[in-house]
Amino acid sequence: MINLSPSLYTFINDDAAIMADATKVYTRRPVPENAVYPFIVVSSQVSHAENDFINNITRNITYDVIVYGQNDTSSNYRTTENIAFLVQNKFVRLTSTQMAIPAGYHLVQVNAIGPLAYPTDDNDKIARGISVNITISKD
Repeated sequence: MINLSPSLYTFINDDAAIMADATKVYTRRPVPENAVYPFIVVSSQVSHAENDFINNITRNITYDVIVYGQNDTSSNYRTTENIAFLVQNKFVRLTSTQMAIPAGYHLVQVNAIGPLAYPTDDNDKIARGISVNITISKD
């Protein structure tokens, strides 16, 4: 298993535009009870598939990146959606020089789907998720 959560955490957390509105990036659940909205959660792996080619092995790894915010005002709602669009846009044309990949692998491709509405525990919260599909290959 290859854990890309630390890479995703750093990649998102180091973006000033995203973190101007988001309070924190978490890589585990549950988040602390005193977490301040809006925040971002990088899920554990949603899926991990290995493709064995003649001269190469690639791994397709999927994570969900979810932005949680308050739904008490239209401004908070829009802020949450704006953060989600910034996160999704960050993965467009991503190169291996922009996001650290574990030693022995290199980035082949990233596909970010979303942001889409994700479930929340109550109507006072909003969640927008981006499904990030990362293909890496052995060096």
